[in-house]
Amino acid sequence: MKRQIEEYKKEYSYLKAVDTSKPIVMSGKISDITADAAIMSIEEEQDYKELLEEYQALKNYIYGISDFKIKELFKLRFTREEPLSLERIAEIVHLDKSTIQRKIEKYLLFH
Repeated sequence: MKRQIEEYKKEYSYLKAVDTSKPIVMSGKISDITADAAIMSIEEEQDYKELLEEYQALKNYIYGISDFKIKELFKLRFTREEPLSLERIAEIVHLDKSTIQRKIEKYLLFH
C-alpha cells in the first residue's frame, strides 16, 4: 500500500506539470488537453486520498495492537514500502514462517 502511495505521488506530480497550452490532434480531432488533464487530476487525487485514508486506518489498527510481538509482525508485514515476505520475517524474529502466518491469522480472527 505504501508503494502505491509513492506511485500516486509520482503520477500526480506529472499531471501538475502537463503543458496545457498546446492542443493535441488525434484522429483528426483536437483533444481538449486542459479538460482531460483536469479530469485525470481530479480522479487521481481522489484515488490518492482514498489510498492515504486506507493506509492511515491500517496503521491505526496495527499501532492499536496491544501485544508487542504481534504488533511487530504486522508492522514488518504490512506497513513497509516493500513489505517483507513471511520467510524474511521468520529470519528476523527466529520463528518458522508458518508460525508467523498462524499468529497473524489467529489475531485477525479473534480481533
